[in-house]
Amino acid sequence: MPTLPHFTTTERYILLHYLSGLSPKKTAEAVGCSVKTVYKAIYKYRKALREGFSEDELRLILSSPPRRSRSRVQPMLMPSVLTLPWAELMSLSSVIKELMMSIRSLNESISHIRKELTNLRLMLADIEASLNLLMEKEECARSTINEHKIVVQKDLPSYLVDNPWLEILAARA
Repeated sequence: MPTLPHFTTTERYILLHYLSGLSPKKTAEAVGCSVKTVYKAIYKYRKALREGFSEDELRLILSSPPRRSRSRVQPMLMPSVLTLPWAELMSLSSVIKELMMSIRSLNESISHIRKELTNLRLMLADIEASLNLLMEKEECARSTINEHKIVVQKDLPSYLVDNPWLEILAARA
């Protein structure tokens, strides 16, 4: 059986991104490394596949914690999301729940606003009907005044014709 492949923390991070469906260029951008580093990690992964490891075995190796390094240099820390995928799922779940609650609240607000708009439309229709009625009454009153004015102005002396007080007195009568 072939020896167990060794992937550095960075390579694990790169491969998990790449295997999730990202292109090498987008993987490099996400991880913050060069595209050549991504291709090197992919090469090591494919080499392990050629040596007889299955994809499931390699995914298990990638998701397990890396071996301890003997060097004094600290390896790049792998984000906890990749070592604990359920933590990311839980945080995403809580974010989704908050978004759903916000959406429900917005839907309730929208339905309340719709009801208020409907009430306002009904009130505007009532106001319009009242205005139309008042305009009809005013028009009727004006025509009556004008008819009365014509009759009155024929009988009046010239100095009283077009006197505004006569219209007021005629409207009161």
